[in-house]
Amino acid sequence: MEVADAFSFLIGRWSLNRLIIDYRACDRGSYQGFASLTETKLPLGNEYGRSGDYLEEGELHFGAHRGQSQRRLIYRNHMDMEINLFFPDGRFFTNLDLRTGSWRTIHECGADYYEITTTVLSDDEVHEHWRVTGPSKDFSATTTLLRLRS
Repeated sequence: MEVADAFSFLIGRWSLNRLIIDYRACDRGSYQGFASLTETKLPLGNEYGRSGDYLEEGELHFGAHRGQSQRRLIYRNHMDMEINLFFPDGRFFTNLDLRTGSWRTIHECGADYYEITTTVLSDDEVHEHWRVTGPSKDFSATTTLLRLRS
């Protein structure tokens, strides 16, 4: 499914279900919760058209571990096309472009290699698959996001 404006498409609240498989530890886990993208204001003269605060909150189950977890990213929309994602401290993470309905990107973090594929299945469903390898990492994470309507 093509998405003309990915930023506007992603605004809102989503249920989140993630399956995590750690190939090195021969273990699997899950993360269940909610994700939201809320638009925020940018200072005038900024190169980005729009900005948003992305927040995941939920419960991580992995092996014997059970606990609350969260992840925050900053989304910056560039010309209603590509979105640049940043960590909360301002470091660049990756980009996202859903105009064709699917996007594959690479993030290199030191010796670790992240291959991330995002696919829009419908107006209300997005899938994301991470394959991560490195000297101390060998896992995949598959996430299903379902839009929550008020």
